[in-house]
Amino acid sequence: MSRRGRGRSASLWPPTTDELVDGLGDRDPSVRAASARECGARAVEQTVPLLSERLLDPDRRVRGAAAGALGRIGGSRSAEALIRALRSGRLGAGRLARELARSAPDFFLEAALTRPENRQIRAALALTAGLRGRSSAVADQLLALLEGDPAERAAACHALGALRYTPAVPFLMDALFDSNPPVRHAAGVALTRLGAREPTRRSKSEVVREGPPARSHLLDHLRIWRRKT
Repeated sequence: MSRRGRGRSASLWPPTTDELVDGLGDRDPSVRAASARECGARAVEQTVPLLSERLLDPDRRVRGAAAGALGRIGGSRSAEALIRALRSGRLGAGRLARELARSAPDFFLEAALTRPENRQIRAALALTAGLRGRSSAVADQLLALLEGDPAERAAACHALGALRYTPAVPFLMDALFDSNPPVRHAAGVALTRLGAREPTRRSKSEVVREGPPARSHLLDHLRIWRRKT
């Protein structure tokens, strides 16, 4: 970014915080996106409210840059903004989940999963907990989601597997007989990650083939879940 009114050589100078704030409201979406990225790179916490607004920007590039900036800045205000964006559906759930996993403070996701206003995004929050992968403290909420709707049950299976939460094995075994095929598949993937043997007959090629990395599989599931909602 260049400082306004100082000629071409001004691009050698980094923008001030005030210029970044101005840039977030610029009419040019390229300037807004660049300003958002710079706010994230510098972790300018005072721009969190403006970045939250940019999550609803009409330009997808700006929305993505704002999400990335909030993920880098972190903290509860950034995480709350990302959750609101998840509820709005204006940005891909996979991208928002990655940034939320990066930005959320300890125990934030556990509380978010219990809030009534997040009912429609509990599956995405469960997958976010799996992406975060730092603690099994959220396991009780994930186990409770095994009694939820099909999307929540599948997400909980994936997250429990990603967290390597071995006490969940008996519940995952039960989920192998769920009436919903994606839930059964998610339970099988989770049990494989946990090193548990599935009580179902599998072909030799399935036994030999190594499962996908936990983080990659969670993101794939998020993309599928978003298309269905």
